[in-house]
Amino acid sequence: MSQEQKCNLLDRTLRSLVAGLSYRFGMKTLSDAHLSSNTITSESTGPMVFLSGFPRSGTTTFMRAVAKTLDYNYAFEPFGFNHCGSKHYKFANASFRGNSTPEEIALQKAAGGSFACLHTLDNEALAESLRQCLRALIVDILEYFGNSVVLKELRLIANLPTVDSVLSELGVPVRYIMLKVHPLMTLYTHYRLGMLADHRCWNVVDSLHERRVSTYYNSRGVEHLVGWYCKSRWEKLIVSALLDQYAMRQFNELNSERSVMVDFQAGIKQMEIMLADIGFCDVDKPSTTFIYRRRYAEDKYFLRLLHQQVGKELRELVEQEMEDVFPAVSSGKGGRRRFFTYCGYRIQET
Repeated sequence: MSQEQKCNLLDRTLRSLVAGLSYRFGMKTLSDAHLSSNTITSESTGPMVFLSGFPRSGTTTFMRAVAKTLDYNYAFEPFGFNHCGSKHYKFANASFRGNSTPEEIALQKAAGGSFACLHTLDNEALAESLRQCLRALIVDILEYFGNSVVLKELRLIANLPTVDSVLSELGVPVRYIMLKVHPLMTLYTHYRLGMLADHRCWNVVDSLHERRVSTYYNSRGVEHLVGWYCKSRWEKLIVSALLDQYAMRQFNELNSERSVMVDFQAGIKQMEIMLADIGFCDVDKPSTTFIYRRRYAEDKYFLRLLHQQVGKELRELVEQEMEDVFPAVSSGKGGRRRFFTYCGYRIQET
């Protein structure tokens, strides 16, 4: 390693440490632990619940609320965390990773498509082999948690048709909940966690975007999103969120009697009313309501960067898709925590 490379590495390490401290001071709370609950032993006569949504969109909080209301167990992303000790987990996790590397994505393309969307794979034998892998892990998950479970999994949005066929084959009744949030809500969370800066190395946002582009490449109706030239990670994340919302909306429309699309932006109805829409009519728990707060529209530092990093055309597309006016910089306010987060971002971008 040359002297120049050593200096660059040291500089980047120091900036990362300082930025990390700034983000920590700027964050109000830490992320939820990757925990699941397996305390309910009595089997309910109701169907299992499969919850999907985009990363960092409030799905964990919603999963726990649904489980509490139904008196169900809950499984936090069992394709990413081996809660049940399944021997099939390792292969399934590698095959359906949420943050694939460029090499893994290239290998999947060479194999005939994206493993995130098995029903579109050109190689039918490979698709069936992967389907059996997915099936084996689902069997182990249900044996561990029982059918009375809220299973939250974000890695299988485009594979929901395959998941549904597997559960039907197993004779397991299921209801689906799709969580739809404004792309700026999840963008703001990624910003506060320091995931949008430092473009010199591949990170989770790059992986999210590349995986979705390869997944929805042959899908109709999203050609404009798949081919969108993203000039920043901010735009990559927005486009990725819109692509997942397209897939959830499509699945929901085809399975409307067993599925509901919950819109945070419009405000969530009382929990028992929402669950009644998909067949849970005997809920006797106290009412649970969610108040949607546009935190991203309150941070002037974030909004300033947002208008710099996201082009006018994409801002207009978000307004059209979400039926909501894009927040102006002048609508935000300052604050110590927000300033520390902003400093962390600027340090990484320097």
